[in-house]
Amino acid sequence: MNKMKKIKQWLVVLFVAIALSFAGLSDALARKSGGGGFSRSSPSRSSPSKSTGRSSSKSTKPSSSSRSTSKPKRTAAQSKSYEAAKKNGTAKMTKSQSTSKFKNDAAMKKKYTSSYATKPATRPTHIPSTYASGGNTYNINYNSGQGGYGYMNGGSWIAYSYMSMATASMMTNSMNSNSYYHQGHPAMGTTIVHSGGSGIMIFVWVVLSLVVIAIFIGWVASRKSS
Repeated sequence: MNKMKKIKQWLVVLFVAIALSFAGLSDALARKSGGGGFSRSSPSRSSPSKSTGRSSSKSTKPSSSSRSTSKPKRTAAQSKSYEAAKKNGTAKMTKSQSTSKFKNDAAMKKKYTSSYATKPATRPTHIPSTYASGGNTYNINYNSGQGGYGYMNGGSWIAYSYMSMATASMMTNSMNSNSYYHQGHPAMGTTIVHSGGSGIMIFVWVVLSLVVIAIFIGWVASRKSS
């Protein structure tokens, strides 16, 4: 009976020690990741109110989800770009979604048109001199009869379409110049996602370790008592 009592006492001490170690490690991980994973609520700070004399407190609630997103630290320029992207509705879009929105924007289609009633005094910068397709390269010129820029292909006039014919680099430059930034774009800072998966895994391993230790101690005790 004394042996079993001592074993139970050691088991309780071991459990408390591991639990405290886990709590400290979890808190360290939470601080390092900026609040991701398991976290303990911080003590509330109270400050007297000037109007009522009552104290107002602010407390940090524990994270309730395994993943949390924190606001990235942005420079003034990145913040400006982010606000512009929000205005365009692309700040939380993927690159492909942002590109699709840009190509279907009526204002952008008008800005990057190839149709001109009269030949511009200066060639528009968004219209290249050549266009490559199907292994062939075509010269893009202004045609007064067609009222815009395009090229001849097998005797047929093909109007130049910036939204479908521009190269990837041209499209990227145009999107950037019009603040069509997508999520994760360096110009507006990258959203940092902290994962609480590491804290969960630690917790699972601690529990499994305790179970294994308890089974082992019980087995040893039963062997000695028999």
